[in-house]
Amino acid sequence: MAAKPFVAISSEDQLADVEGSRLCLRVVNVASAVLPEGQSLHDHVRMTAEMFEEDGSAFEAWEETLYSTGYDPENSYDDRRWLLGAATDYEVKEGFPRIFAPLAPGVENVRYSIALDACEPFKLEGDLIDVIRKGLENE
Repeated sequence: MAAKPFVAISSEDQLADVEGSRLCLRVVNVASAVLPEGQSLHDHVRMTAEMFEEDGSAFEAWEETLYSTGYDPENSYDDRRWLLGAATDYEVKEGFPRIFAPLAPGVENVRYSIALDACEPFKLEGDLIDVIRKGLENE
């Protein structure tokens, strides 16, 4: 029997609602690769930047978000590489399988997994990049 595919969630806040915004989750099949195969983190950042570079406000929003995560272009992230597979996008909204904050007193550092088959009803139709661009146009 094959393993049940899932996505790992790193905290109770990772899928928290953001007032006035749509929250989407992109799940990408990833395999660790032996050098020189695969993409480094810098390669992935460059590839993603190209998706937004035509729209100045979208690029600025993406770049601000990227640097707020702690990404450092001067850091050597090249020791680990990945082969990226298929991506599936979901919209995190009412009914999406997730944990809500606040947690019970004393419960901390929550990490959990979500079965991807439970996410299927929330599959995003259309292109995620287009959804992001349209959202920025409406701000």
